[in-house]
Amino acid sequence: VASPDRIIAAVNAAQAQTKNPDSILRATVDALTELRPAFWVACLTTTDPSATKLTRQTDRYPIFVDYIELAQCGGGESQAPVSARVIESGEPLFMPSIDARDFIRQYADALLSEADSRRLPEEVSLLVVPMRVGGAILGTLGIYATAPAHGLTEEDIVWIQLVADNTALAIEHGRLAKEARDRFDRFAALDGIVQAITSSHEMSVVFNIVVDRIRAVVGIDACELLRVDASDNSLAAVARAGFRSTAMGGVGLNLGNPLLNQAFDSRRIEDLRSAGALDDAQRRSMFAREGFVAYAAWPLVSQGRVLGALQIFHRSELTLDAEASGFVTCLAAMSAVAIQIATLEQEWHDRPCAGERGAAVDFSPVEWRVLQLVVEGWTNEEIGAQVHLSASTIKSHVRRILDKSGATNRTNLARRATREGWV
Repeated sequence: VASPDRIIAAVNAAQAQTKNPDSILRATVDALTELRPAFWVACLTTTDPSATKLTRQTDRYPIFVDYIELAQCGGGESQAPVSARVIESGEPLFMPSIDARDFIRQYADALLSEADSRRLPEEVSLLVVPMRVGGAILGTLGIYATAPAHGLTEEDIVWIQLVADNTALAIEHGRLAKEARDRFDRFAALDGIVQAITSSHEMSVVFNIVVDRIRAVVGIDACELLRVDASDNSLAAVARAGFRSTAMGGVGLNLGNPLLNQAFDSRRIEDLRSAGALDDAQRRSMFAREGFVAYAAWPLVSQGRVLGALQIFHRSELTLDAEASGFVTCLAAMSAVAIQIATLEQEWHDRPCAGERGAAVDFSPVEWRVLQLVVEGWTNEEIGAQVHLSASTIKSHVRRILDKSGATNRTNLARRATREGWV
């Protein structure tokens, strides 16, 4: 068995190689097991018991691992009494020697079979300490050693507590670093989409950027952007990614779909294993073939009208924190703006010609719309609100219109546009 100083140094070195909280926990337990052979169990306090525990053991009693995890980290209906006791008190739980069967009955609340009883050590020595940082307890770190040969002493409490607190600090730093990276990625994604909306004449490019950014930044398997056909309220995909089959896009869907409306109303992740009964049989079959488990949808709303829907799908259980949900909500709103712009462009191309224009001017569809509102006397702020662009963006459009038309100011532009029959 290595000295405590050597173990602490090895654990610190292992933690320095990674920044992800789960990886930090794994590196810690691996290093501890290598230098101090025993059952090591680390648990983080999260809402998902399956994601909280990590166990390593080098002893000859592998059956004991299941009972240790049940007692310390929980599982199923267990309340994990060992961790609960340590977290509640904030103090280590140290038992120099306890019968393994008594431990299981007292803390794991489990019935032992005769076969399991024969495969357990007679005595164990255990120490479970809180992982503390900044006044909070992130979880517990425990060592279970067979006694008396490899038992623990009071001296072990000091260095194991130090390892636990260093681990908690590393995990907290990892979490903060991850949150910072996530925020940067979200801001960068939002900025990229704003740039695409204001500079691209192809809204399909914007739609595909939205879908790709949501998948990458939020970390979900599939995403689909749908647009409403006003003639029958049907929804058609304008961008989609992450689907294994092309058939998903051919499944009929409209604004009256029960699952879609429930997702709109609840603003939470729907479990498709239970929510499937709310949907039509064809889509339910597609979900099953794709392996989707989690689903959520956001309405694309502009001026009180639903213009489409943004749907996300995941092939395992999914939880979105407030920031991730807000990010998707923001992209849904930006998608509605992009659809509104695409609609304006289509209306411009489809509108009947009002007469011959006096001079051919190469205005974009958005510039023609801005020109029309300038002629009507609207301010930049009012135009921006109408076409869902910022006042500064409208100012840039007006400057380009003046340059292209040769007009000297807005008044001169309005007179010339009227005289030449541009509007």
